[in-house]
Amino acid sequence: MKTYTDWGNPFSHMSLGTVQLGMDYGIANNDGQPSLERSYAVLDAALKGGVTALDTARSYGNSENVLGDYFRARGGKGNIFLTTKYGVPERGLDKAGVKIVIRKCIEQSLEALQLDKVDCYMLHSAPDFLEYPEEIAETMGDLKSEGLIGCAGLSIYEPEVLEKPLEMGCFSMVQAPMSMFDHALWERGYLARLQKANTAVIIRSVFLQGLFFLDPDTMEDCALKNVTEKKLRIIREIAKQENMTIAELAISYIRDMPGVTSLVLGAEKPEQVEMNLKYFAPDAATLSAAGRKYIDETCSANIPEIMKALSARYDKGKKA
Repeated sequence: MKTYTDWGNPFSHMSLGTVQLGMDYGIANNDGQPSLERSYAVLDAALKGGVTALDTARSYGNSENVLGDYFRARGGKGNIFLTTKYGVPERGLDKAGVKIVIRKCIEQSLEALQLDKVDCYMLHSAPDFLEYPEEIAETMGDLKSEGLIGCAGLSIYEPEVLEKPLEMGCFSMVQAPMSMFDHALWERGYLARLQKANTAVIIRSVFLQGLFFLDPDTMEDCALKNVTEKKLRIIREIAKQENMTIAELAISYIRDMPGVTSLVLGAEKPEQVEMNLKYFAPDAATLSAAGRKYIDETCSANIPEIMKALSARYDKGKKA
């Protein structure tokens, strides 16, 4: 599998997202949070298949603890590139207060992960940075100088929030959503700007939390169906024309974009990891130029409305 070394330990073209290992996550997840034994099997399958990048966060349930126990069981982290995330949700803090919050977060993460250092320490919410840009940038510099982190990263939803970070140049990695329905990052020029700045771009939500795998013919959620049915039918037609599965189509569309470093894919079962690995093999299916152009022109969707419907569906499922 293709890897990058610009940011420290080898960073694989596929990253394993571990939110599923710490909590019940995803609208297409019918099995819930996996057992510790299955979580280890998921991690084993990923590392055996060439994945070197793992993604977690303090807010992912007990994901950090699962990873920490796994590292201890295997004798250490080795050359795995590990990203974890933190937040500064409080407002009105002074510089000292911001530093206290961030240091408490890194101490908790390192304890849970049973590590002395994380490769990338990523701010989980861009609005936190917009509230405390200088304070966060300075604290990330301090943590890097102290050897507690390898580099600083930023997780975003809307690409426009990148203006200040790009101006300051304080983040080596950016994680953002992008999919066949969500074109904002590249359409608005930010993907090219990040590439020019040698910033790693880690893409999540390639399957829109499993939305692409829902069948519009059997979808019972009226709100979700109303905002997605037309687009879901379009991508099914494209997949048919390209002789690709929906997963192959979704992966290829993002995987082969210039400037994309890695795709974060989660899994609840080792079999899912093994399937995902096939999408990064040398002989993996590749979207044609005509197919890519058609997705560009026809599949951009109303992401805020879709996320609102997905959130309502997820909440409804939790209450059931």
